[in-house]
Amino acid sequence: MNNAGQKQQVSERKNTILINNKEESKLIKDKVWDLLQSETLSEYRFDRNKKFGPVTVDFYCEIYRIAVVVDKDEEFYTSASSIDPESQTEMEQMGIVVLRFRESEIIKNPYIVQRTIGFWLKEREFRYL
Repeated sequence: MNNAGQKQQVSERKNTILINNKEESKLIKDKVWDLLQSETLSEYRFDRNKKFGPVTVDFYCEIYRIAVVVDKDEEFYTSASSIDPESQTEMEQMGIVVLRFRESEIIKNPYIVQRTIGFWLKEREFRYL
């Protein structure tokens, strides 16, 4: 096989991996959405893809000011992450709790993720009573 053929195969594999990663990320975010809509958390209203200036968080509960961010494992707390440390600090200064979860955490322990979100919701609920 010539050099051009090898480059095309590598390019096709990279595109396939990117598509699979996008599809996988969407499925994982759909899983979190299902957890947020479950009987345990259904009383709390979450919005998807809430914008805060240049930053978009995956899920946001406006009443209790909780943002949930799903990060790819390799992007967790890096500049490639969906929310950079400065933006997270700004949000926290506005009184927003930012809960960040790695995709692998969601896959391995979805109910721990659900319980963690539930804990923070209850904690905030008591604060706002």
